Amino acid sequence: MTSGTAMLNHALKNDLGKIKLFSDKIKRFAVDCSQQELTEDIQVILNAQQHIYSLLNRIQEQIKERTLYLDMINLIEILERCLRTLGPFLTEIRVVRDYGSSALLLCDEDQIEEVFYNILSNALEAMSYRGKLTIRVLESKKNVVVEIKDTGVGISKENLPRIFDPFFTTKGDSSRNFGLGLSYCYNVIRMHRGSIEILSKENQGTTVFIKLPK
Repeated sequence: MTSGTAMLNHALKNDLGKIKLFSDKIKRFAVDCSQQELTEDIQVILNAQQHIYSLLNRIQEQIKERTLYLDMINLIEILERCLRTLGPFLTEIRVVRDYGSSALLLCDEDQIEEVFYNILSNALEAMSYRGKLTIRVLESKKNVVVEIKDTGVGISKENLPRIFDPFFTTKGDSSRNFGLGLSYCYNVIRMHRGSIEILSKENQGTTVFIKLPK
């Protein structure tokens, strides 16, 4: 599947390159000739080309084999870094922190940071950037557990079993949301021999539990 998908991606990108090349050429002609309607029509084609190209890049990211670069890190520092990055979206969010330990563990820092950035972004979006975000870090003898809870719209009982499926999304704008965020998170956590669980009820919020071995 990986080999076949890579070949298909390559072939499609070659043809998409041709579509863009000649569409740009036609668009320049339309602009020079003041053909406003043709210019707008060609822009629709270029937008569609860019959309397909972006989707192919997401697919390629999904199927490529990942390598873990392990280092001893402080998980709380990663969470705080994610919150600082998301700072502009937190103006109407009450963030409750409950860090019970230093949470030192061996992991791939970049990929784990991407996981928590995805989870936190989803939480803020589910609350429409207004509400309460609770982050708890618990530590046992062998594991570190992170709980991220929001007061957002929640996930329906029907959709909950599918949330880790690639390309499944409940977000409205499917042209921007490809449904690969949680699938990526799931794969990265599994590669670290951890687990991710999501509990949710509509109109009551969502809680994400991530367990990682030390």
